[in-house]
Amino acid sequence: MSIVYRLSRLLSPRAVVQYKNRTMLSNNVSARINMIVMGNGAMMQPSVIVTSDKTNYLFNCGEGTQRMIIEHNKYLKLGKLQNVFFTGTSYENWSGFFGLVLTVAEIKNQFSFYGSKRFEKIVQMYRQFLQSASRVELEHIVTDSVGTVIDLIDDDDFLIRSLSHKQSTAYILIAKDKIGRLLIDKCKQLNIPPGPKFAALKNGETIEIAGKIIQPKDVLGAPEPGAAIVILECPQSDYLNDFYEKVENFTPYVHGKQIELIVHMTPAKIANDSNYQSWMNTFDSN
Repeated sequence: MSIVYRLSRLLSPRAVVQYKNRTMLSNNVSARINMIVMGNGAMMQPSVIVTSDKTNYLFNCGEGTQRMIIEHNKYLKLGKLQNVFFTGTSYENWSGFFGLVLTVAEIKNQFSFYGSKRFEKIVQMYRQFLQSASRVELEHIVTDSVGTVIDLIDDDDFLIRSLSHKQSTAYILIAKDKIGRLLIDKCKQLNIPPGPKFAALKNGETIEIAGKIIQPKDVLGAPEPGAAIVILECPQSDYLNDFYEKVENFTPYVHGKQIELIVHMTPAKIANDSNYQSWMNTFDSN
């Protein structure tokens, strides 16, 4: 099996400024994006999958996750699964991962996962088990960089970023804004002919008609705003104080979007802690 380790580019202060000013518009946003709870810590270890028209993103892969995906393949589409993200390195986080790799190897030759560099040793331990997956290139993108946000994926639907702390990694999914509809009446007023000019404007390109510069904002309606999702794990009580500071750092990195959902992959005894409850209550219940 070919394993490629790649450390993701760190976000420099200068890049933060550039990121704040960048557009989050996409003209190819999926018609439907769903989050499905694969395990809630009762029957199966905590795991969720985010699905779109084009690809699926799996967060943690405990025992039984592979079976669940296969049983519901009509909706979850194993062939669309390209990336797995781990919030930690405990056995519960990854116990079903290598079985999933063997299954995926039958339909694709590349698979990526995101998590701590400690996974390097875990992969070495399971190398013999994975011999039958010799056709798969298993790429490990390292997320270790305490307190630093790392850009992982930037596609039509999401900008996905990680923020690590001690042995835990949180993931921020920032949904792209869907570009506004082309306003045909305005196009007629500006004498823009249907065809390639329409397509260029919808793609965010500036065009010229009879010497007049026309920008997309001149003929497009308001974009449909996306939201932000945070997926995190607070595995131990001694993480709590530092964890609050870490989570507060999410705000500067969501491009001004509202955090609509936070997924807590956290043990019940931690989730029921009064300090943890107080922190959760600081977020808008809506």
